[in-house]
Amino acid sequence: MASTDQDRIGPGLCWPELAAILQAPDGAVGATDPHARLLLLLPVLGDSAAPAEAVDAVAEALVSQRAPDACEPLARRLLGGHPMWGAQPWTFDVDERSWICDGEHSPRQTPLGDHLSPYWRVELEACLGAEPHA
Repeated sequence: MASTDQDRIGPGLCWPELAAILQAPDGAVGATDPHARLLLLLPVLGDSAAPAEAVDAVAEALVSQRAPDACEPLARRLLGGHPMWGAQPWTFDVDERSWICDGEHSPRQTPLGDHLSPYWRVELEACLGAEPHA
Protein backbone atom coordinates (compact mmCIF):
# COMPACT_ATOMS: atom_id res chain seq x y z
CA MET A 1 0.00 0.00 0.00
CA ALA A 2 2.77 2.40 0.87
CA SER A 3 6.46 2.46 1.68
CA THR A 4 8.71 4.99 3.36
CA ASP A 5 11.93 3.40 2.13
CA GLN A 6 14.06 4.93 -0.60
CA ASP A 7 11.36 4.35 -3.23
CA ARG A 8 8.77 6.45 -1.33
CA ILE A 9 5.54 4.79 -2.40
CA GLY A 10 2.25 6.40 -1.39
CA PRO A 11 -0.40 7.31 -0.63
CA GLY A 12 -2.02 3.92 -0.52
CA LEU A 13 -5.67 4.71 0.25
CA CYS A 14 -8.26 7.39 -0.32
CA TRP A 15 -10.90 8.15 2.31
CA PRO A 16 -13.75 6.11 0.72
CA GLU A 17 -11.51 3.02 0.71
CA LEU A 18 -10.37 3.49 4.28
CA ALA A 19 -13.93 4.12 5.47
CA ALA A 20 -15.10 0.96 3.69
CA ILE A 21 -12.68 -1.28 5.60
CA LEU A 22 -13.16 0.13 9.09
CA GLN A 23 -15.68 -2.54 10.05
CA ALA A 24 -13.96 -5.92 10.32
CA PRO A 25 -15.83 -8.80 8.71
CA ASP A 26 -17.60 -11.28 10.98
CA GLY A 27 -15.17 -13.77 12.45
CA ALA A 28 -12.12 -11.63 11.70
CA VAL A 29 -9.06 -11.86 13.93
CA GLY A 30 -6.48 -9.21 14.69
CA ALA A 31 -7.40 -5.54 14.85
CA THR A 32 -11.19 -5.69 14.70
CA ASP A 33 -12.05 -2.47 16.55
CA PRO A 34 -12.98 0.19 13.95
CA HIS A 35 -11.12 2.91 15.86
CA ALA A 36 -7.95 0.84 16.01
CA ARG A 37 -8.25 -0.06 12.33
CA LEU A 38 -8.63 3.60 11.39
CA LEU A 39 -5.56 4.65 13.37
CA LEU A 40 -3.47 1.76 12.04
CA LEU A 41 -4.38 2.57 8.42
CA LEU A 42 -4.13 6.35 8.75
CA PRO A 43 -0.43 6.55 7.74
CA VAL A 44 -1.22 5.19 4.25
CA LEU A 45 -4.13 7.62 3.73
CA GLY A 46 -3.47 10.59 1.51
CA ASP A 47 -6.71 12.14 0.29
CA SER A 48 -6.97 15.87 -0.36
CA ALA A 49 -10.76 15.58 -0.54
CA ALA A 50 -11.43 13.74 2.73
CA PRO A 51 -14.90 14.84 3.88
CA ALA A 52 -15.67 16.68 7.11
CA GLU A 53 -16.92 13.40 8.61
CA ALA A 54 -13.33 12.10 8.34
CA VAL A 55 -12.18 14.66 10.91
CA ASP A 56 -14.90 13.52 13.30
CA ALA A 57 -14.04 9.84 12.72
CA VAL A 58 -10.31 10.38 13.34
CA ALA A 59 -10.97 12.52 16.43
CA GLU A 60 -13.33 9.85 17.80
CA ALA A 61 -10.71 7.16 17.16
CA LEU A 62 -8.05 9.24 18.92
CA VAL A 63 -10.31 9.81 21.95
CA SER A 64 -10.98 6.06 22.08
CA GLN A 65 -7.23 5.64 22.59
CA ARG A 66 -7.15 8.22 25.40
CA ALA A 67 -6.35 11.37 23.42
CA PRO A 68 -7.83 14.57 24.89
CA ASP A 69 -11.41 15.36 23.90
CA ALA A 70 -10.23 18.53 22.14
CA CYS A 71 -8.12 16.68 19.56
CA GLU A 72 -9.82 17.98 16.40
CA PRO A 73 -6.70 19.97 15.38
CA LEU A 74 -4.63 16.79 15.64
CA ALA A 75 -7.22 14.88 13.61
CA ARG A 76 -7.05 17.56 10.89
CA ARG A 77 -3.25 17.39 10.91
CA LEU A 78 -3.25 13.60 10.58
CA LEU A 79 -5.65 13.82 7.66
CA GLY A 80 -3.20 16.15 5.92
CA GLY A 81 -1.31 13.15 4.63
CA HIS A 82 2.01 11.51 5.30
CA PRO A 83 5.02 13.89 5.26
CA MET A 84 6.52 11.99 2.30
CA TRP A 85 3.58 12.28 -0.08
CA GLY A 86 0.98 14.54 1.54
CA ALA A 87 -2.66 14.50 0.57
CA GLN A 88 -3.40 13.92 -3.11
CA PRO A 89 -6.49 14.10 -5.34
CA TRP A 90 -8.15 10.79 -6.20
CA THR A 91 -10.61 9.89 -8.95
CA PHE A 92 -12.70 6.79 -9.43
CA ASP A 93 -11.99 5.04 -12.74
CA VAL A 94 -15.16 3.24 -13.79
CA ASP A 95 -13.35 1.03 -16.32
CA GLU A 96 -10.70 -0.07 -13.80
CA ARG A 97 -13.32 -0.16 -11.01
CA SER A 98 -10.70 1.39 -8.78
CA TRP A 99 -9.62 4.63 -7.19
CA ILE A 100 -6.72 6.25 -9.04
CA CYS A 101 -4.22 8.69 -7.53
CA ASP A 102 -1.93 10.66 -9.81
CA GLY A 103 0.31 11.81 -6.96
CA GLU A 104 4.02 11.72 -7.81
CA HIS A 105 4.75 8.77 -5.50
CA SER A 106 1.49 6.87 -5.88
CA PRO A 107 1.56 3.24 -6.99
CA ARG A 108 -1.96 3.77 -8.30
CA GLN A 109 -1.35 6.15 -11.19
CA THR A 110 -2.77 5.45 -14.63
CA PRO A 111 -1.58 3.14 -16.05
CA LEU A 112 -1.20 1.33 -12.78
CA GLY A 113 2.38 0.88 -11.61
CA ASP A 114 4.20 1.98 -14.78
CA HIS A 115 6.36 4.50 -12.89
CA LEU A 116 7.43 2.07 -10.15
CA SER A 117 10.84 0.48 -9.73
CA PRO A 118 11.06 -3.11 -11.03
CA TYR A 119 10.85 -4.49 -7.47
CA TRP A 120 7.66 -2.60 -6.61
CA ARG A 121 6.11 -3.31 -10.02
CA VAL A 122 6.43 -7.07 -9.35
CA GLU A 123 4.93 -6.57 -5.87
CA LEU A 124 1.97 -4.58 -7.27
CA GLU A 125 1.35 -7.11 -10.02
CA ALA A 126 1.42 -9.94 -7.45
CA CYS A 127 -1.19 -8.10 -5.35
CA LEU A 128 -3.38 -7.53 -8.39
CA GLY A 129 -2.98 -11.11 -9.61
CA ALA A 130 -1.47 -9.91 -12.89
CA GLU A 131 1.21 -11.69 -14.86
CA PRO A 132 4.59 -9.96 -14.29
CA HIS A 133 6.12 -8.34 -17.33
CA ALA A 134 9.72 -7.33 -18.02
